[in-house]
Amino acid sequence: MKFKSKILIGTLIVIELLGTSACSMTNNKPNTPQTNETTQIIDEVRAVEIASDEVKGGIVISSHVDEVTNKYEVHILKGNKNYAVDVDSLTGKVLGIEQSVQSDDESKLQNVSPKISIKDARQIALNRASGTIIEFDLDNSNNSLVYDILISTDYSHEVNVIVDAINGEVLKVEKITY
Repeated sequence: MKFKSKILIGTLIVIELLGTSACSMTNNKPNTPQTNETTQIIDEVRAVEIASDEVKGGIVISSHVDEVTNKYEVHILKGNKNYAVDVDSLTGKVLGIEQSVQSDDESKLQNVSPKISIKDARQIALNRASGTIIEFDLDNSNNSLVYDILISTDYSHEVNVIVDAINGEVLKVEKITY
């Protein structure tokens, strides 16, 4: 009899401890689910528009999203100045503008304007490789004005597409594997 009551008391103590632990664990759960995903409210095209409006025009020479800081970095040439505009990818707010005097290569870009729009160049590149554009540059390559577009196609694969900024011809498609 004493043995049965000891087992019964021991069982009740264990049940009490487990119940208390379960209750304290459920009370410490966050009210909102935790995720590691970053959601971008505005896309890169809108970020470029915001940056261009902020410096009142110019030629966009590069743009990309910095996923660590959740901001777009847009570089614009205007006159003899190079502007680096940071735009929040969630709110569209301009976070900062840095200004510098342009280099010789950049001044060559200023003398020739692209005939193909950024939007058209993006679409031409995405027609060659589906995915997400992660970097976009306007460059002077071999005395030609080109868009250099980097597309993330899937895990550890990227495609670099070079598009002539004057006539829209795809000059190069290079698959990159990491």
